[in-house]
Amino acid sequence: TQNNFFEFGMTVNNTKDDGRDFELKEFNGEDHQNISKEQKETENDAIDSQVSDGKKCMAVNQTTEDGSEMDTKESNCENHEDTLNNQKETVNQSNEENNCIVVNQTTDDGSEMDMEMESNFENHQDTLNNQKETVNQSNEENNCMTLNQKTNDCSEMELDESNDENLLHVLKKHKEIVNRAINSQLSEGDNWYLLDNRWYTQWIKYVDLEDPSALESSNPGPIDNSGIIDQKSGRLKEHLLERNDYQIINEDGWIALKNCYGLMPNQEPICRKVVQHGLYMKEKKLEVYLIELKLCSFNDMDNIVLKSFSKVSTIADVLREAKKLLHIPEETETRVWNKLMHNTYEIITRMESTLQDSTITSGQMLVLELKSKNGEWTRQTRNRSFSGSSSTNTSDQVSSYSSMSYEQHRTTKPGLCGLANIGNTCFMNSALQCLSNTTPLTKYFLSNTYKHELNPNNPLGMQGKIAETYAELLHHVWGSNTYFTPRNFKMQVGRFAPQFSGYQQQDSHELLAFLLDGLHEDLNRVKQKPYIELQDDKGRPDEICAEEAWSNHTLRNSSIIVDLFHGLFKSTVKCPVCQKKSMTFDPFCYLSLPLPIKKERNLGIKFIPLDTSKTPLKVKAIVPKLGNILDLTSAVGNLTSTDPNKLMVADVFGSKFHKIYEPNESLSQITDRDDITIYEVPFNLSNSKNENILIIPVYLRHTREISYSYTSYGYSNHLLFGTPILVSVPKNICNAKDLYQIILRAMRRYVKVPVNVEHTPISSEEDFASNKDSDSIEQISPGIEPSPNSTVDDESTEDMSDDQCNESKIKRDFLEKELAKDNQKNKEKMMSEDVIPDFLFQICVVNMAGSQNIMQLNYNDDNPVNLNSHSYLAIDCSPQFKKYYSEKLAQETEEHDSWNAVCPPKKTVNLNDCLDLFLQEEKLGEDDPWYCPQCKEHRQAFKKFDLWTLPKVLVIHLKRFSYNRYWRDKIDALVDFPINQLDLTNYVINKNHPRAVYDLHAVSNHFGGLGGGHYTAYGVNCYDGQWYYFDDASVTSANTESVVSKAAYVLFYTRRDDPEKMNSSELLTEDISD
Repeated sequence: TQNNFFEFGMTVNNTKDDGRDFELKEFNGEDHQNISKEQKETENDAIDSQVSDGKKCMAVNQTTEDGSEMDTKESNCENHEDTLNNQKETVNQSNEENNCIVVNQTTDDGSEMDMEMESNFENHQDTLNNQKETVNQSNEENNCMTLNQKTNDCSEMELDESNDENLLHVLKKHKEIVNRAINSQLSEGDNWYLLDNRWYTQWIKYVDLEDPSALESSNPGPIDNSGIIDQKSGRLKEHLLERNDYQIINEDGWIALKNCYGLMPNQEPICRKVVQHGLYMKEKKLEVYLIELKLCSFNDMDNIVLKSFSKVSTIADVLREAKKLLHIPEETETRVWNKLMHNTYEIITRMESTLQDSTITSGQMLVLELKSKNGEWTRQTRNRSFSGSSSTNTSDQVSSYSSMSYEQHRTTKPGLCGLANIGNTCFMNSALQCLSNTTPLTKYFLSNTYKHELNPNNPLGMQGKIAETYAELLHHVWGSNTYFTPRNFKMQVGRFAPQFSGYQQQDSHELLAFLLDGLHEDLNRVKQKPYIELQDDKGRPDEICAEEAWSNHTLRNSSIIVDLFHGLFKSTVKCPVCQKKSMTFDPFCYLSLPLPIKKERNLGIKFIPLDTSKTPLKVKAIVPKLGNILDLTSAVGNLTSTDPNKLMVADVFGSKFHKIYEPNESLSQITDRDDITIYEVPFNLSNSKNENILIIPVYLRHTREISYSYTSYGYSNHLLFGTPILVSVPKNICNAKDLYQIILRAMRRYVKVPVNVEHTPISSEEDFASNKDSDSIEQISPGIEPSPNSTVDDESTEDMSDDQCNESKIKRDFLEKELAKDNQKNKEKMMSEDVIPDFLFQICVVNMAGSQNIMQLNYNDDNPVNLNSHSYLAIDCSPQFKKYYSEKLAQETEEHDSWNAVCPPKKTVNLNDCLDLFLQEEKLGEDDPWYCPQCKEHRQAFKKFDLWTLPKVLVIHLKRFSYNRYWRDKIDALVDFPINQLDLTNYVINKNHPRAVYDLHAVSNHFGGLGGGHYTAYGVNCYDGQWYYFDDASVTSANTESVVSKAAYVLFYTRRDDPEKMNSSELLTEDISD
């Protein structure tokens, strides 16, 4: 908390006699009392020339919303009134409310007050004294926060809760400021901060409010990043996605939000720096995940220290830090070794190389070698046959690694070479092994034909670097190595495609698409691409249009990639209104086929029944991926035999409601990380006759042992715990005592006390545990023993007659049905006005985060509590109540049969089914309309693909992955595809096309889910025609039956030029080794 207003800093423009400006940096903490005398004298001279009585008036520069600047110059104190009036008009025109500079000072209770900057510095001390008195008189209940707002940046915002209408306007300004901060450009070296998307979504809902009555309850409270932090390690959770799991905001925006809302106790800001990715294709990215390295020395391999570094940290930076952590004197001569696998090490020689360029990733171990006292190195090295670079290094930057290693790894059969995983690079290894086993392409590179076709000057290419680096890699793979570290290839790819430069798991198909395009442009035989004007089909025959399209394509694109991988589509678009058709012929490099699988999700949820005697259930519900909340409640209702109309869906995490969903909201908003809880409520939510009953969320809180400065922002000094509950409350009728009884009943599930509380105190968890199963323990309910099966049903509320709807009758009827006992005597005692229960908790009306008190209820006040549909309550538990609250009971669940139910086997899909679906006519989406030249309007047209020409090497991508803003999904159904004789002849509409029969030669596999999955590959070796399995550095033989699996992701087929003579084991028999 910035309690000292001097820390805010302020700059005032002042004008010298010669018209030049100088800056007076006034409030700078320790320097405040030592303002430059020279500046002060210059200022006085400039002002004295205009002020007859010697008083010092200020010249202040104010920026309006249009970016123009307005001078506030009071050249004569006698004209001060006129000046202010003129300024007021100018300010009103620019929508600015303030015409003076104010400094913000935070009071003890978190409120903030404005201080006019004194024009006469001699009066400054008086001002401070006056403010001190104001601070001392501030009320702790005051939750009004004021922060200066600048029109040009987001470093300062104003949050004035003293007026709801004004606050609505201010919140809209806040949204504009934060949006600018989120959408501002990334600059290298800048600090940006992460915001948990759950909190950010609540904040967006808050600033978008139009109802002033909901403002206090909708305040999101302090910034809470607990959802993206691993609670055990305290580190950022793995595999988070921007805009899905978190938002990023620049430093000014973060400061503004933190000053207004605070930060949850025991949480630290998640700050990351912007770094430069790539060398040729430069891109600035926020380095969300740092590189965590294991550091040790050969002298003590058991003493391993973990330390995180930026990917732009140099090896010298790491060495310097490692010496400190391992207590090695700085002057000690040291070498750095990268441990690859087993007892294999590589020495790193270029200290100025970054971790990014050295392809060092999280989890790797760097070992320090200390020179011995006699001046010799203890580790001997020899030439290696595997590394990230070769003797013919084509990179324009020397490798960070020396051509030294401990071991040599040789085999006798070329092509059976594994690729070392250098940090989540299994996706790359999988794609490379598939291409490596594409014999015609590999033969082209190993024969060095590519050297004659390099096109380093192609502006669309990559200066020939990708082709050269790929050729270098193939020479290693088809040499005599057991495995090879593709370090140089990874580095070059990352420079031209920054999305692959990090160490996050990527997609093998996406890398393959980039690589084929990069190789094509690097090897494009066309040096000067001609301009070609596309012709309309104009009713011409398909054969002529197709031939023209292919000719135009090859005039600009001619390479080994085009020769092998490119085919031709026929695309037809039809207007749904006038039936106008437009046909084009477009080249393709691979087929991306959808899977004809019903799109459903399996959501795991927690179900809390209304009957408090029943244990909550863990349920798994199958719902449509594109469905809504009603689909979820319907599914859970069927599984639990409850009325779907009596179910409320909420995202509950960290003892807090992060979101309560409306029935028509899309299920796509629920991510795989969300903790969804479904509550059963006592009445039909869809029935408008129940509008007089509210469902109110209730938090459980206890007092903090330590008072954090965060409470100075107006938030309570309490922490949430346990499982929040929902209670049903009659609108504008219940007083504080009634609410107490309703909440007490809802808490019976989690709280137990001895029958004779005053005579059988429980002083510890051990006492509770020892008495748990005894008859002396019962569910808590002082003065009440409600029936476990008592509920308020919708019929009872619907059938109320008008003469029954008086306040006392509704309250009594509601409480009787909610809290009635089987024992009539005790029920009469409960309803007696003479009985005052021993209150075990205090009730407060709070904001939606439970962090800020709006009103504390008084049990002696019999007036109804004013609650609405936006209200939230919190119960501040007494030590006695907290003692009887069982965390074990709160977390206890039973598993519904659906939780462990074996899903029915998914229908096996044939590859032909995928092709049929791909070639079906489909309607374009609303966001992708087609402009009809005949209607002169955009239409949701129908589009259809047909195959016209198929390539020699056919790459088929199975679209297993689904993405949207909120969730990611993978279809793991088995797709049955032929290994030999895939006949696509009947799918080609070109009557002159030769038979299209293909044999499989490679498969890229993906196992597991998104983010945490693993890629491998199958490939046919051209020497023996046998299948082999490539799993990073490991290569093993494989049987044909294992190739077809649910993991198959990208299929590689080679066309049979002579279907009668060739099969998959006869692809190539000649020696292609170098």
